[in-house]
Amino acid sequence: MDKDFAKDVNDGLIKIIEMCKWLLNCLQVEVGRNAKTWQKEKANIIDIKAVDSNSYKEVESMAKIKNIYHRADGRWEYVKKQNGTKIYLIASTKEKLIEKVREEKQNHKKQVQKETMTFVKWCLRWLEVYKQDLRLSSQKRYKQIIQKYIQPFFKETALKKVNQEQVQQFVNSLVGERNKEYAFLTVRQALKQAFINKKISEDISSMLVKPKRHRRIRRTAMSLVEQQELMRVLKEYEPNVRMFILFSIILGTRRSETMRFKLNDINELTNRIHIKGTKTYGADRNIKITNEMITLLKNNAERDESENYFYYNPDYYTKKIQEIYSKAKIRDKTLHDLRHTCATNLLYLGMPDKFRQQYLGHANIVMTNDVYTNLQDDITKDGLLKLYNNLYPEI
Repeated sequence: MDKDFAKDVNDGLIKIIEMCKWLLNCLQVEVGRNAKTWQKEKANIIDIKAVDSNSYKEVESMAKIKNIYHRADGRWEYVKKQNGTKIYLIASTKEKLIEKVREEKQNHKKQVQKETMTFVKWCLRWLEVYKQDLRLSSQKRYKQIIQKYIQPFFKETALKKVNQEQVQQFVNSLVGERNKEYAFLTVRQALKQAFINKKISEDISSMLVKPKRHRRIRRTAMSLVEQQELMRVLKEYEPNVRMFILFSIILGTRRSETMRFKLNDINELTNRIHIKGTKTYGADRNIKITNEMITLLKNNAERDESENYFYYNPDYYTKKIQEIYSKAKIRDKTLHDLRHTCATNLLYLGMPDKFRQQYLGHANIVMTNDVYTNLQDDITKDGLLKLYNNLYPEI
């Protein structure tokens, strides 16, 4: 019984080996060259030692061609997607089809060699032509990534000379999760379109490794004690910086909205201020403002009413608020947390939900209540009124 079982196992293994050899023969790429040089007659395996390195690399690359199909009519077909349309190459044999694919790739490389555009110029061209349907804020974000991060790194590097390692080093060199993610999306999409347009010979975008997404720190409002410390330290700074922080915490504006403010945005007849927002359909808004806030803004104005009230670079104010937080011993807070603080203060001042939503320029009340409003044990209406001297509007 044992001998019969061993014999069956032995026969089965022999059949499996024969089947594997048959499969290898079926999958082996026939290059159509000199048989003595390119393959062994019996084993049908490419002799690496017998050919030069360049020829072997060519054969190896041809063996990796994808999207080749054997049609029902006996012919061979290669399918490639380019500019949103499919390109078909058909030949009577697989060898002839591979030759056609090789010629197509060589033509692609010749076209790339004629390209003289720099990588930075191509990114700007890509943004102009292929991202027209984006809203204004997204287009500005892409442009900022290109000018602030891509341009200093790549400088005058030609588009056709950009390689995968260089682009990956650029993505890895950025500090901050959001910057990395935006930069990765920008270069990947720009390189993908460059390959489709035959401006580069290799699809680098598919080789990039996406940076790991770290867990974001949840933004929260400041407590009343922290706000008191903030106002105390703020007195040491120049008027323009003080007004930038007060403007952000009283009106709950985003940094870009604060930077756009001009004195002629205030309508003293209706006690309303026009906030030029672009992020959501409700971001551009006219909100109520107190006489005390109008007076404070006018008394600290350093420019004409038709000019931008805040004239420093936006990053200057971001660095200053971090400096102020450090002096006030307030930890884990950013400039955007002033907006969260405003939403929370409005809640404790007794403002209705719909008012707070419109005041902050949110598209829906869920964002206002669930994300921007944070409960604080020490905040009271009387405490806020005493701290800010009626700068917040009453409803």
